Amino acid sequence: MNRTKSFYATVTASVTIVLILGLTNNNSAGLLSHWTFDETTGSTAADSVGGNDGALQGGMTFDADPNGFGTVPGKFGGALRGFSATEYVDVGNVLNPGTSDYSFTGWFKAASQRSGFVFSKGNGVTSYPAWSAIYSSSKWDARASANDIPGEGTAERKRFRTNVANSLDTWYHVALVFDKDPATPDPDCCDGNDATNEWNFTAYLDGNPFPVKNINEEMSGAITINDSIHFGRRVGTGFVGSAHHADGTIDDVGIFDVALTQTQVQNIMANGVPEPSTIVIVLMGLAGSALVFRRYRRSK
Repeated sequence: MNRTKSFYATVTASVTIVLILGLTNNNSAGLLSHWTFDETTGSTAADSVGGNDGALQGGMTFDADPNGFGTVPGKFGGALRGFSATEYVDVGNVLNPGTSDYSFTGWFKAASQRSGFVFSKGNGVTSYPAWSAIYSSSKWDARASANDIPGEGTAERKRFRTNVANSLDTWYHVALVFDKDPATPDPDCCDGNDATNEWNFTAYLDGNPFPVKNINEEMSGAITINDSIHFGRRVGTGFVGSAHHADGTIDDVGIFDVALTQTQVQNIMANGVPEPSTIVIVLMGLAGSALVFRRYRRSK
């Protein structure tokens, strides 16, 4: 190899390494947990990134089950079907937003037109703060609340609703994004109190923002929830009855410590939650293709 070829090969290799390390580190910093639901046996929904495994409750397992519980084809690989007042996934009291940016993404396909909590942390009725995504025949509803603003004595909440009919056996992608101390503060926030502790909460359905249906116009303070994350049901004694669990299938759930942009939400919807290894493989493939193409051009 002459000096020119050696120089270009060195530059290409260096750039490739920088891209791999940079994008992998960025992705690793953003993605906290990822549940693929690709298991085919057992009662643990593994977190492939952060170690926050989910425990399937009420005898629910990933084994194929003629009663409608277990592993089925999903949006990406396998998915988990079922859920009732006693069958759901409990991830534990982990991954609180606190005072940091936070995002949640996941897929759901309904098997009936009942109203139920698909994803939630906290119950949002008897305890605050909390966040949740709720499905019914006529709408998707997303809710979030933070601790009370000093001097007001009540939790601050925001709520979003689609107000459109939903179809059975159709996959829907939902994302909840919490932006702490946003670059453009809400002018209605905080009733004259310190707006530097403000949240912007945005919900997306199939990559597009929910219309706003605010309970309160403001949300500030910490979001530290003393309840588990549940998939398929809401937390709380007295709130686990038939009216509050989901009926359907969930897949490809991710939690991030960044406020995802709409473009990022749409990319996750199209391609699945990106893990560090996925990015490395893609970049290595692109780098290899570039080197092969360069050699091909030089041989002509």
